[in-house]
Formats: sequence, C-alpha cells, structure tokens
Amino acid sequence: MSKRIFVTGCGIITSIGNNLEENLNSLTSGRPGIGKIRLLETAHRDTLPAGEIKLRDEELARMLGIELRDGLTRTALLGMLAQKKHGEMQDAGCRMEEGRG
Repeated sequence: MSKRIFVTGCGIITSIGNNLEENLNSLTSGRPGIGKIRLLETAHRDTLPAGEIKLRDEELARMLGIELRDGLTRTALLGMLAQKKHGEMQDAGCRMEEGRG
C-alpha cells in the first residue's frame, strides 16, 4: 500500500539543538538531550530527568524580535522560532526535493 507524505517544513528546536544543523550534529555525535530540569517549574524538578529546551521565554522572544507579553505561551514561542528557522533555510536557497518511496 502506497502512502503519500508531505513535509511542510524543516524548522526544529529541541533539547539537543536550536536549529536543524545543531540537531544533526548532536545526533551524529551521540550527544544526549536528557538531563536535570533547569527551567520548567515542576514538582518533579529534582527527581525526573527531561529533554528541555535550554532557553528562557525572554530569550526566545528576543531571538524572534518580539515583545514577550501575557498570553504568549512557550509553545507558541517555540513554534514561531522553528518557523523562523525554516524561513531562514528557504532564504538561503535550501529546498526539499520531491522523493519517491
């Protein structure tokens, strides 16, 4: 059975990198992204390890060139930053080619 897949972007920010290149380097070098929780406020802070993006909301907003305001969630900031990184790739002439599988 053949299924079609559509890749809509390549922007990525994770616990092992803030962009596509950093993530690829971390993956190929075996660098882990799981560790002690430093930013997330949780009762499990000192008991459970987690994969945490090591940027504060203020840093994310600064990277986006926007003002941090009420109602703007961390999830929204991370999504906007991933989209910005994807746009930078397109501006640099990077593009996805159609593949057959």
